[in-house]
Amino acid sequence: DSDKVLVVWNAEGMETDAPPVYNVYRSATADGIFERVNMFPVFYENNYIDTLPTRSEKWFYTITQLAPDGKESAKAPVFPLQFDKVAWGIRAVLISETAEGVEISWPVGDPEVAKVEVQRMDESEKIETLNTAAAETSKFTDKKAQKGKTYAYRIISVGPKGEKSAPSEWTVIAINQ
Repeated sequence: DSDKVLVVWNAEGMETDAPPVYNVYRSATADGIFERVNMFPVFYENNYIDTLPTRSEKWFYTITQLAPDGKESAKAPVFPLQFDKVAWGIRAVLISETAEGVEISWPVGDPEVAKVEVQRMDESEKIETLNTAAAETSKFTDKKAQKGKTYAYRIISVGPKGEKSAPSEWTVIAINQ
């Protein structure tokens, strides 16, 4: 499922004697290249539902008005749409000591998560990615964990298009002697 956002603009001052017809443009930056997002002109409305191409906390929009001859007006002032994204991806992991090492497991079934990157932080606070696995594998065993040491583990979810989530919380385990 794609993220959608409702873009609403004030049409006051943009009106002419012609019916209100608009184009909507989006950019990832305020001074970037703006891409037209509406396939067809927006008639008689001052809003448009945009399907966002990637996850982001901020997008920039501008609007133009179309004259009856099809010519576009100058672009309206750029306005940002900023919104807080609900954290996506797996937010917590379970860890347990096994005969083989430390088992890290995570919930499966989230269609937005294709893979997970398993990370470990050791006592010197060195962080390393131990494994990247298909999300539905549900677990990974760190066979290099040493007895008498303390480790913290987390995962980063990877979406179907390669986008990465914020890391899950660290979960700590002290390996028995």
